[in-house]
Amino acid sequence: MATTSNPETLQKIVAALGVFATSTDKQQIASANEWLQDFQHTIEAWEVSSTLLMAADSPPPLKMFAAQTLKSKVVYDLNQLPSEQLPLLRDTLVSALQQFSSGPRNTLVQISLALSSLAMQMPDWAPTAVQNLIETLGTTPDYVAGLLQFLAVLPDDVSTNTRIPVSDDEYRTRSQSLLTENCENVLNLLTMYITAQGITPHIQKLVFEVLSSWVVSGEVSASMVGQTPLFDSMFEALATDQLFDMAGDLLCDLIHETQELDDNMPIVEKIVPRLIALQPQLEADKEDPDKLRLWCKIFCEAGETYRMLIVHHTETFLPLVQAIAQCAASDDLDIAQLTFNFWYRLGQSLGKQRSIPSDISKVYEAVLNTFIGHIHFPMDPESTTAQDQDDFRSFRHDIGDVLKDCCYVLGADFVLDRTYGILADALERGMSGNAVAWQEVEAPLFAMRALGGEIDWTQQNEKILKIMEVLPGLPAHPRVRYAALMLISRYTPWVAKHPEHILSQLTYITSSFQDSDLEVVSAAGHALKYLCQDCRAHLVPYLEQLYGFLATVGPKLMQEDRLAIYESIGWIISSMPRDIAANTLRKFAVDIFSTIQVVPGQNATHAKVIIDGLEQLEQLLDVVGSFGEDLPPACETTAVEVWAVMSDIIAQYGALPDICDRSTRIVGKSHISL
Repeated sequence: MATTSNPETLQKIVAALGVFATSTDKQQIASANEWLQDFQHTIEAWEVSSTLLMAADSPPPLKMFAAQTLKSKVVYDLNQLPSEQLPLLRDTLVSALQQFSSGPRNTLVQISLALSSLAMQMPDWAPTAVQNLIETLGTTPDYVAGLLQFLAVLPDDVSTNTRIPVSDDEYRTRSQSLLTENCENVLNLLTMYITAQGITPHIQKLVFEVLSSWVVSGEVSASMVGQTPLFDSMFEALATDQLFDMAGDLLCDLIHETQELDDNMPIVEKIVPRLIALQPQLEADKEDPDKLRLWCKIFCEAGETYRMLIVHHTETFLPLVQAIAQCAASDDLDIAQLTFNFWYRLGQSLGKQRSIPSDISKVYEAVLNTFIGHIHFPMDPESTTAQDQDDFRSFRHDIGDVLKDCCYVLGADFVLDRTYGILADALERGMSGNAVAWQEVEAPLFAMRALGGEIDWTQQNEKILKIMEVLPGLPAHPRVRYAALMLISRYTPWVAKHPEHILSQLTYITSSFQDSDLEVVSAAGHALKYLCQDCRAHLVPYLEQLYGFLATVGPKLMQEDRLAIYESIGWIISSMPRDIAANTLRKFAVDIFSTIQVVPGQNATHAKVIIDGLEQLEQLLDVVGSFGEDLPPACETTAVEVWAVMSDIIAQYGALPDICDRSTRIVGKSHISL
């Protein structure tokens, strides 16, 4: 192995690196990491790292550490070296770039980054650094990969490495020297390589990587690329498995950099026909998810970038939209999800137009059907993992947003009508004796719930009336019932304008509290809260019914669900005339106090009952709010009565913070509410 001026230091480095490979002890790993970091900041690290990096017998992990150390020291510790030693350091790094040109890649990248950072800090070398390296390495086949790797990391490192200690003026001058003044040289170099006879796939990948880096940095424009053989080579590489990923990513970057359409129309006119010609690949590669994902990424990037061209030149750009719709129809939901932002951005743009081309509307109609199909739960939910189920729920909510995007193009009434038609068809088939899976009923219910925010409640809508009429007769499956309850909670503004439907909705909701599925019970609480909040005045006649429901069913519910009921009741009470509201509030409060006062003993179970009761009362008071300074007659003695109960509770349970805090708050609120 390589020798250094301090063999003991070498042994410590080897030992510390060995800890990462063999030890699982966190303290030991932390100690080794701390020692290595301390070593990297020493002056000795310059010589040790250079020696280890260039020594033929150093093992790969040691060389990687040496390259990382040199990169770090060039960024943070270059002031440790006298200026006359910088050319020697540069020559060492250039030699390392030659030596590691064939790999390993991770070590080559670290060397390239070190050389890039050094160039930014050598004012005498920066103006000629790129050209020097091209002349030194570019004509020797064995060193071409090293040169290209350096050119690949250079733009990003110069643009984003804010840790390099140079002034703003120095940064502008040197970045101009390293990048802007060399963009044509680099483009010519890449063109020479890509057209060379016998070029290997590895070099082709590096050429595309360099080009992508310089395009993304803004130093090489898409129009400049379009004037070189690199443009055709990129599209040709899409037909090659070895180059597909790199060429696809490059095409995405190139399209993204043409966003200033007025300045880039000539290159856009070259890209779009070539891209449209590739649409058949979506079908050809549909069984290869990795390829299909990249195709989808390419078409979506084009669709988002050229969305205004789609709006104003639909006939020409329609195939792009159709290609993205084809991606959206993929059974791989991760791929379908890539299209979401496109539908949103195009929908926003189309929604501002006076008229929408019929061809675009037809695509959106197909997409609407596609996404309603995607939100169907799996036929065998038990076969999926908990993580899969969480991911799918998140995916469904994202699709809900896409359905709203469809409203910008098709109109909310059309989307609601189409979605209701899917539900009605499933129910009709079920009534005819055909087997209908619960997923076929639940999906359109979920979709209609998502559309609630797009509906104008002030307008008459026959479809909403039909929706409300079919809800009580839906299949009793818990997922269907949950979806129906969540739909009701979203459509309560419509119910408020059509109070004749309150009884059927209230009955459906209250019966759902007795379901064995806890999510259904929670959804019932959610629906009841919004029904009472939006329809509070209309629900006053039903308050006695809710009072009896609370007395019989309430004790069987979880505290969270009871709180939802008390909040709902609070909304109804808040709509009553003051004197009636006061008497009604007192009635419910007395019931809660009665429950609290009969609790025996002082163990944890009894304390929980008291905490729950206080929480219910506080929920009720928070919603009803204040009766003002002039209290109704029913509240004149309230403060004394409340204090009598609260003082006893505080005396027994004052050591428990939850009870003490809630009791104190209720005493304060009772002065203005009870």
